[in-house]
Amino acid sequence: MRRADREVKDEKRIDEIIRACDCCRLGFIDGDSVYIVPLNFGFAKEDGKRVFYFHSAREGKKIELIKANPVVGFELDTNHSLHAGEKACDYSFSFSSVIGKGRVSLVNDVDEKKKGFQHIMNHYAGNRDWQFTDADVGRVAIIRMEVIELSCKERKWWLARWIVDRLLYWFPLTMLFVRLCTVVAYIVLNSWMIFMKYRYCCHNKKCY
Repeated sequence: MRRADREVKDEKRIDEIIRACDCCRLGFIDGDSVYIVPLNFGFAKEDGKRVFYFHSAREGKKIELIKANPVVGFELDTNHSLHAGEKACDYSFSFSSVIGKGRVSLVNDVDEKKKGFQHIMNHYAGNRDWQFTDADVGRVAIIRMEVIELSCKERKWWLARWIVDRLLYWFPLTMLFVRLCTVVAYIVLNSWMIFMKYRYCCHNKKCY
């Protein structure tokens, strides 16, 4: 990778970025061209390998391209944030992205299709014991992609921007709280001083 400073090598972080994405784009070889399609997906680790599941109609261009050549490219991205500048060339953009190459296949086994559906539902709707009938999975195609290789890149300004945004949001409230505490402290301190002065006067029989 040319920008080694942005490369993510930590396997756990790569999985976190994948799970944070809501769309995976597959690139199929289409003769002397490329056919790209965005898809919802489910993600899993199987025998130490990264595996994606997609659902599709049982017929169509994707299905024909899979049968012709099972090797695909894929891309995911998330954590987008625009950073403005004084000049056009000062503008920048933060992101997290994953690109790679995989091998796709059509899942025919009913139980494995249900497992693929389970991963897809878990990705978008949370981990639950989702139930699927044979008829449910029979109406659609489930595509399985086993990752051959991938690389991950992250520009982390989005985190700094998130911190700044939160500080800007909370700063007025914090200042209001500090001022309120100052007023309360002033009242308490003055009340204490008046009380002590009164007590001193009474002790010296100078009370009126």
